[in-house]
Amino acid sequence: MNTPSHRDHVDAHLRTYKPTTYGFFRPERIILTRGTLDTPARAAFAHRLCDAFPYAQRIEAPDRTHMQLSGLLPKGDDARRAAGHRTLVLGTIGTPVRRSRERDIACPNYLHFSPTGLCTYACTYCYLAASCATVVAPVPKIYLNLEDVLDAIARRARRLAAPESFYLGKLQDALALDPLTGYSRVLIPFFARHPLARCVLLTKSVVVDNLLGLDHGGHTAASWSLNPACVCRQFEFGAPPLEDRLEAARRCAQAGYPVRFLIMPILPIDGWRQAYADLIDAIFDAVPPQRITLGGICSYPGALRLTARTLGPDNLIARHIAPTPSPDGRLRFLPELRTDLYRHILAAIRRHDAAIPVALCLEEPPLWHALGLDPAKPTCNCIW
Repeated sequence: MNTPSHRDHVDAHLRTYKPTTYGFFRPERIILTRGTLDTPARAAFAHRLCDAFPYAQRIEAPDRTHMQLSGLLPKGDDARRAAGHRTLVLGTIGTPVRRSRERDIACPNYLHFSPTGLCTYACTYCYLAASCATVVAPVPKIYLNLEDVLDAIARRARRLAAPESFYLGKLQDALALDPLTGYSRVLIPFFARHPLARCVLLTKSVVVDNLLGLDHGGHTAASWSLNPACVCRQFEFGAPPLEDRLEAARRCAQAGYPVRFLIMPILPIDGWRQAYADLIDAIFDAVPPQRITLGGICSYPGALRLTARTLGPDNLIARHIAPTPSPDGRLRFLPELRTDLYRHILAAIRRHDAAIPVALCLEEPPLWHALGLDPAKPTCNCIW
């Protein structure tokens, strides 16, 4: 008997999965771009996605890609961004797997993939906010050619000589759209069957029902982006509360998933020492993490200009940002402040677990050395 291929699994999933809605995301328009209706399975799934939001305007644009939304969203950056949060785009992606290309920082470059794009949240510090793709098309996207995404992962994985991660969370929230797509039900078994390809999910979502009960084989790590509750309320509009994220992590840990946490961006709010110490206590009370990664603001100037338009020019982030970009072109807090923030949180972590791997995200080697961490042996969130 022939074993069903991942293309068969994708086809069956698109034909049968029932999208479910969650949270505040209620799009006013759904745009069906090139490739959405090209196969019976995609067309059936697209129709069910539209049916999940019966009051949304349906716009068919088969002559456009998911990036070509001119005339379908209002003109002007602010109006386009506001409309984008009330829009869902369905389409296909041509290059779903890429390798990051960082320079002048300690981060190891890693493979990342995109079955979806962006997310349904509106975090005011979003580092993607001024990226080319987000400026042109600031909308959550679902790519219906999931079989092509898996093909691309399989081709890359054939070159591997040892287990390596494929990261889902660089250009999107890994699970924000999963209640609608159910893609985790295909992705996680795919990685479970693969001898070397591994998956790392980064999310703020709390809807993990699709993950529970899957045979993941320990090949998928579930990772949550966290901040103290007061930071979540002030800066992460539309994202779930801290306690709900920790509960989702606990449920995944009980299901056997390796669980990681990314605390980022760490912000010097009033009372930050106590707030972040309390966060570390809450993490270890909820679930023993496999590893923790720390990071700060590391945005390009355009993203911080958008932050200033939301929070005002004299916002907390702007008050502490260094006057000139780092060598990699990103703006960060002054090194002295970053070192103070990291050192305090690292000490809080070590009081709970002296041996847990801790890394810095998108940071320069001198910061690693200042904290007694070895940038030549990273244990970052994004790698296996």
